[in-house]
Amino acid sequence: MKSALERAMERFGGDEEEKQPPLTEEQKQQLTEIDRKYEAKIARARLTADEKSRYLEDPSEVQQLKLDTAEEVRTYEEKKEQEKDKLRQQFRQTDESSAKSEDENS
Repeated sequence: MKSALERAMERFGGDEEEKQPPLTEEQKQQLTEIDRKYEAKIARARLTADEKSRYLEDPSEVQQLKLDTAEEVRTYEEKKEQEKDKLRQQFRQTDESSAKSEDENS
């Protein structure tokens, strides 16, 4: 049995991601490279925070370091998603351009 959401999606044509052509291997690699870049930055931030926390004695300073690190990680996650969204948008534009030129040549 389909959920109300699934029925509504069918009625209104589904969501945008379902309408997109599948990604090429090169496009997948580009997205993976963005993931790797930001995962490395996040790991570096966490390692740096761990290293700094070893030398802190005041619990409030340790807590502040944890908060700062969490914010830094959130920022990297947001930047990663923004960069991937921008790249996906480029993929869509490329796909649309290709489809238009194919239609014109037909």
